Amino acid sequence: MEAAVCRGLENFNGTDGLYGLPERTFNELREDGEIRGMFMQSTGVAKTAEQWGTMALTATATATATATATAKDITYRAAWPVRSWGDALLDFWDDFANDGRLEGRDGGQDPDARAMASRGTVLALTGFQCSGMERSIAFAARPGVHFWSNGAAWGGVCRQNAEEDTAAVELEVLSGSLELARFTLHGVGGIALDEPAAIAERETLSLSFAS
Repeated sequence: MEAAVCRGLENFNGTDGLYGLPERTFNELREDGEIRGMFMQSTGVAKTAEQWGTMALTATATATATATATAKDITYRAAWPVRSWGDALLDFWDDFANDGRLEGRDGGQDPDARAMASRGTVLALTGFQCSGMERSIAFAARPGVHFWSNGAAWGGVCRQNAEEDTAAVELEVLSGSLELARFTLHGVGGIALDEPAAIAERETLSLSFAS
């Protein structure tokens, strides 16, 4: 199974709910070998104060017999973008759901754009992409079992049994429902269905590719 795992943590250094707030909080990317993470700090708080401190949120790249990840596969955001109400969270989800990776954003000078560390640990890239408007899903042509989610439904498995000139896919919906008009295996090809398939919860769609 291949998955993208994300962890978010607010930088609340210097804040204890009793003695006020720090001047500012900020996050700094630090790397050491295969370890990559965000070092979270604040300014304007005396080191002798009870609320002073630092935190770190890190991830370690791993390698197994079937998957390899490096520190560069661990992506991050150090701040929320300054957007209208709710749009910062939507921007985050759209970014992460697109390919399981995170792109940085500028938090600006807005004090409400509290420093944030968000980990997008990519253990093995699936090449997963989805479009609600086009009702399409795409994967990299890697044999195995993959998790997918498009926000309205999710499937625990997309099995691919690939040979030199063929590939068989079983796309299962474990929760929600999926309307699919096109399925693509990157590097192999795409299948456009004559009529969009409505896949209900616990149903499976089987597809075959031939070169």
